Amino acid sequence: MAGKLSWFEKSGDKIDEHVLRNKPGSLKTILDYSGKQGPDIWALFGQGDEGVFLYTNDGKGNFAEKQVLSFPPSYGSISFDLVDFNGDGFKDIIYACGDNADYSQILKPYHGVYIYLNDGKNNFTQKYFYPIRGCNKAIAKDFDGDGDLDIAAISEYPAGKTQWEAFVYLENKGNLNFQAYTLPNGTQFTRGMTMDAGDIDGDGKIDLLLGAGFAAMDPGDPPKAPLFIVLKNITGKANK
Repeated sequence: MAGKLSWFEKSGDKIDEHVLRNKPGSLKTILDYSGKQGPDIWALFGQGDEGVFLYTNDGKGNFAEKQVLSFPPSYGSISFDLVDFNGDGFKDIIYACGDNADYSQILKPYHGVYIYLNDGKNNFTQKYFYPIRGCNKAIAKDFDGDGDLDIAAISEYPAGKTQWEAFVYLENKGNLNFQAYTLPNGTQFTRGMTMDAGDIDGDGKIDLLLGAGFAAMDPGDPPKAPLFIVLKNITGKANK
């Protein structure tokens, strides 16, 4: 019901607020320094009016708004990133939706990971979708070092009942074709709440850190489970 997206300008002892969008639901912003007039702003909004918005900087502190993607509220937008999936030099969008903590807690087949390709003029077309009910986050990196972008994704709901959805690894086989993998049966990781990628052990390969929001909610749940899991990258070459 309340919220907005703003930037703040410091002028002497004053700090002035400049409202970009006077609506609630701002989830994530990305500063894009490729513009000629200063950084542009990309923003993902959830709540009633969901979508990805681009704010183009005119170099004078004014921003022109363009909604590049729009979604209905039931999508449960939750994360996005800008990455060049097809190597054409333009930033594409990887988008994850799956926030199901509302009044319609049913399985939604349109929850999951989406890829939208950029036509070079910031017009986007959906080119890939992988369903993951309750998808909470997706990270695109070249995890296996073969020169293209793979995807790691986590799910918070209903991964307690369909545990394989708690973590999904999508290996890029080329031309936006992906092979899906998940954790071994019995791995104590459900309700994935957060995730990050980086070289944790300094061996030149991208590892994953998975964070769980575990709570014993269902009769079959164990009394306790790890709050985070490290997935060590053991592929043969560096930078995998």
